[in-house]
Amino acid sequence: MDRRRLADVRAGTADQQESGGSGYLVGQRLAEALGPHLTSRVGLEPLTEAGQERRGAYAAAVTGLARHLAALPDSPAEQAPGRPWSALAEQLAAHPPGLDDPRLGNALTLQITALTSLLAAAAGNAPPGDSGERDLIGHERGYLRRAAVKRSLFEPGVLSNRTDKDERVAEAWAALERALAGIIMLGPCDTGQARAIGALASQARADDVVNWLAALYPPPGEGFRLGAVQPDRLAELLLGPVLTGQPGLLGEIGALLEAADDAYSVLFALTRTAAHPGFSQVGGQAADLIATRPYPFAVAAPVLAATVTQPGPLRDGLIRLGQQDPQRFRQTAYTAIDQLPEISVSGALFSAALTTEIAGILRPLAQANPDAYLPDLAASLNNLGLRLAEVGQRQAALARAQEAADTYRQLADASPDAYLPHLAASLTNLGLRLADAGQRQAALPPAQEAVTILRQLTDANPDAYLPDLATALTNLGVSLAETGQRQAALASAQEAADTYRQLAQASPDAYIPDLAMSLRNLGNRLAEAGRADEVSQIWESAIAALPDASSRLALTVEYARHQLGEPDTSAGVELLVGVLMTPGVPGPVEADARQLLRGQWRQHPEAVQAAWQSLSTVPVPDWMYLSDEHTDMVIGWINNGTWAESRQYFSDHSGQLLANTTPIALNELALTAPEDLIGQHRDLLDAIREHGLDSAYQPLILADTLQQWMSASNWDASRAFLHDHPELLDDDIPGLLADLAEDPDPEITVHQALLVLAGTPAGIDGAYQALEDADSLQATASAAIMARDTGLLQACSNIETLVQDHAFAGAMHTILAWLLTGTTGQLPDGWASELATLAARAGPAEKDTALAQFTTALATIAADSAAVSQLRHILGLRDKT
Repeated sequence: MDRRRLADVRAGTADQQESGGSGYLVGQRLAEALGPHLTSRVGLEPLTEAGQERRGAYAAAVTGLARHLAALPDSPAEQAPGRPWSALAEQLAAHPPGLDDPRLGNALTLQITALTSLLAAAAGNAPPGDSGERDLIGHERGYLRRAAVKRSLFEPGVLSNRTDKDERVAEAWAALERALAGIIMLGPCDTGQARAIGALASQARADDVVNWLAALYPPPGEGFRLGAVQPDRLAELLLGPVLTGQPGLLGEIGALLEAADDAYSVLFALTRTAAHPGFSQVGGQAADLIATRPYPFAVAAPVLAATVTQPGPLRDGLIRLGQQDPQRFRQTAYTAIDQLPEISVSGALFSAALTTEIAGILRPLAQANPDAYLPDLAASLNNLGLRLAEVGQRQAALARAQEAADTYRQLADASPDAYLPHLAASLTNLGLRLADAGQRQAALPPAQEAVTILRQLTDANPDAYLPDLATALTNLGVSLAETGQRQAALASAQEAADTYRQLAQASPDAYIPDLAMSLRNLGNRLAEAGRADEVSQIWESAIAALPDASSRLALTVEYARHQLGEPDTSAGVELLVGVLMTPGVPGPVEADARQLLRGQWRQHPEAVQAAWQSLSTVPVPDWMYLSDEHTDMVIGWINNGTWAESRQYFSDHSGQLLANTTPIALNELALTAPEDLIGQHRDLLDAIREHGLDSAYQPLILADTLQQWMSASNWDASRAFLHDHPELLDDDIPGLLADLAEDPDPEITVHQALLVLAGTPAGIDGAYQALEDADSLQATASAAIMARDTGLLQACSNIETLVQDHAFAGAMHTILAWLLTGTTGQLPDGWASELATLAARAGPAEKDTALAQFTTALATIAADSAAVSQLRHILGLRDKT
């Protein structure tokens, strides 16, 4: 039996966001967007038992670590060991310390113990008696300080101007710790972010600090400037003392973030650090960060609170934000829950955990400020009941649904116009939860009350509430049938089907699925009443009553789906073949019919072939043989977020994606997906086959890289990105930039100009200096005039006009670039009058520079041209006679 529920009442937003898309292509799930942050890190299970097995694991650890220590450019010990690291490892493997501590069954703890044993042996000491974490932190700090000494970072005037050496070293080390905290929370990172981390220690010496960090924590690959501090436990023990000793630092690090993705990493590090003994103050700082910088931290906090083992600081921060600013709380804290799919299988546990977390945060807020938060709590409880039901927690779901209904009843008693619809929705969900829990008789009263309320609402506003009444009638019919009240159940099912017929006749696209569901339920009720022979009539009547051929075909496919559930599926197969033989079948309807028929083909190929041949003269089409696995693989290829990811996906699955079935799958997806998307991948597949993978993807990946460059948050980040991607300086890149926009785009024009300037001997840094410094740009323009480089001069003009707001200088340089091509006629229409207007608005300095450059240009252009005479007049110069 089909049950229906009212749509979730989302907390804090009027706009429900639904996941997925039409046909096979589905949107990226929230879980995919959030990546690894959705899964809490759990303690490693013991990998080795005490005894010989653990001794062997310890021996392997000291041996492997010894090789790594020997390869380091600087000794990690305060003094180089008197014996080779390999010899120390052999000694420890032969005579290990006590390894019976249960914590040493954890792989990371055993590795830490092995490392501290080696470092102790290098200093001539016995291995530490415990797991050695604190000793390892001491060694790490010593290593960091020695690396700083080697780079002269403690010298006078570098990071401190103090004359007393001890005070200078302490101040410099405190500055370096600020940058260390930055990389722990933000690493790995690109050049722009790395420089911002270095600036936490010193603006003037940021590059020196970054070089120090990069030597200690090398970048993991291309596009990164700094790596990450690992393992996590080491990073947390380094971070805790820095943040507790410099409480204002976290706010500065937080100010470097703009994206929620980075906020997940920062909050994760903070909650883990706060869990260590002595660092509880860090938890308070994390709460402050969430409350004072809601975006991005209050966006990330609920997600992490639902996944980490100690979410206290995250909850505290969200509650403080809610108390201070309900509007900002709703705008940020509800972001993740508003993006949850209405129904999710793969993400059901996470959806339940996140909704539980939001409800838990709303409880104290509603208690303190019921006017502001009681409606939010009611909506959250309603959602929580649905989410818990999805993961099979029926009793917990029932409790939350009952609480939601009680809360909405309280609200509706005070404001019926505002909350009666919500009460009806919560009663419908309560009835479903009671039925799920086996309390079928108890499920009837809330289902009946929901129908009563919705009849009242529909009488007053049928356009708004008729769909909800139809849903409530459907649920009531099922509940009545489950309690043996067949005639009453049939009446409710009939009324629900009649209502959906009315809705579908007015809006077929919106209500065909609901109409089909109601007809299936009505068919069940008729069969229970001994009237099964009427079922085909109700379907055929409903199909005939629809207003257009497309909707009739769509409902026919649903009728076929119903028929395929019968013992004899031949009628359903014939209906599907008939639909597919009909000209002009809408793409989504055709895709649905094909998928159903393919399923029958896999089970009964002879029956499907006979039906096909009886209605068609063409052979069984290729799409009939298409497997779901291959289609899913093609969808995976199309759904990659970037072209670089798409290329890697194709490379990983090239054997399958180069098969002849891929074009068939693309044709299938074209029935529901945007044609330009499918066409783009058809062309890409052809290019891969003709030119190879790298050549086919190169322009697409470059276009992605250009978009990333243009999306840089500021000019410093833009400069750093261009340094990291010198391939953007290739000659064909300006053309690719132009292809990114159909119409002239100032942003693209500026970036094209930057590439032109970066191609000069001044390079990338010179280009950005000219961008931000008018004098530098004028020097570049003067050099372009002397060299008759019209492209460079036009680039200067574009930057003057679009970035530096020097419209007169920009117009002059455009005209001079035009004259340098050898043109001798008059200025094009409108140029002279526009230039005169701009000249009248320009300041004296801008005019003087333009005059000097015009005079210089006269040496290389036809001085007697009509255009030159016009320019002389505009600039107030006496014309030559």
